[in-house]
Amino acid sequence: MSDYKDKYQLFEYFKSVKNPNLCRESVFQKRFEDIYADFKNSIFYSLDFSFKERLYLYFIDDYELTSFKCKCGNKKRFHTFATGYYPFCCHTCAANDEDVRKRTKETFESFSEDYINDINRRKSETLKSYYENASDDVKEFLSKRCYKNFHSSPEKENELRKKMQQTRNNWSEEEKEIHHNNYSNGQLKRSKESWERSKLKCSQTRSKWTKERYEQFKQNCKIASSNPEKINQILITKKKNKTTSSSSLEKQFEKYLTNNNISFEKQYKSILYPFACDFYILDKNIYIEIQGNWTHGEHPFDKNNPNDINIVNTWKEKNSPYYNKAIKDWTVRDVKKRNIAKNNNLNFLEIFPQNIEDLIQQFENYYEQL
Repeated sequence: MSDYKDKYQLFEYFKSVKNPNLCRESVFQKRFEDIYADFKNSIFYSLDFSFKERLYLYFIDDYELTSFKCKCGNKKRFHTFATGYYPFCCHTCAANDEDVRKRTKETFESFSEDYINDINRRKSETLKSYYENASDDVKEFLSKRCYKNFHSSPEKENELRKKMQQTRNNWSEEEKEIHHNNYSNGQLKRSKESWERSKLKCSQTRSKWTKERYEQFKQNCKIASSNPEKINQILITKKKNKTTSSSSLEKQFEKYLTNNNISFEKQYKSILYPFACDFYILDKNIYIEIQGNWTHGEHPFDKNNPNDINIVNTWKEKNSPYYNKAIKDWTVRDVKKRNIAKNNNLNFLEIFPQNIEDLIQQFENYYEQL
């Protein structure tokens, strides 16, 4: 017989004591026979969890079995009897939680500029100290991976730039093409960690803005997006720098047109079609829109089709900016483009391809008919 009248008194004892042997089933059975017998007859005993977790669920009477479930539906890790389960199953769920984001933002806003500079200074000193005491192999690795942290002198920076330029001058045409593809859309294909660091830096920068500064920024963005001259200037600049956005299918189709000596222009717009179409075939005045992304649907949107309406409702339930943009693209922008092309009697080809072969086949069928 134990000295505890019921499981609730025993639970308080377990929260205060740190004895791992008590959480062994054989020890618990000998010391707390009555409570163990009641526990064995409960629904918690048959769960496929550790004995400690099953005992915790028994103590807190979690008959609905919800305390160990994260918001995403996955199981959370158990911590202690005093604290129970961790709040989240992983770092991703924690980062996406609104309360955590709010507290993180408040923490960053509380930092002064001097404090942030001091952190960066100490980080730089720590890295340099680590580099100085490292082996030659580690130094060589760090020199390549962490150049800016360990080699910030102007002489070494100029030496590195000259070396990079010499390397690029010796590239073959194939190597240049590979380099261009890796830097397509004007951006390096970056790792997830790199994107997160960039987002954090942007967040820190904007957190220093006043409310009036942020409102002015949003207003400037709206003015630029609604100004035809600004939009045209942006498009011209992108064409000049070859930074227009292109999907994999569009790149393969562009290569097909080039190899077959078909004259075309990318991101073409006119008075009759005031949108930047994916491709414009010069000899037959064909406006081509390649709807290869899921955000454009698998076929033209039909407001009278119940299946299309169900898809839109499903996207609305996601309640995210990305899905909201997809809804606008599929149900508004694409429909508007289609109607303008029809009203102006344009040679308009809209393709929902399965693959590059399907894309080329649909284009050739339409091209030969004209």
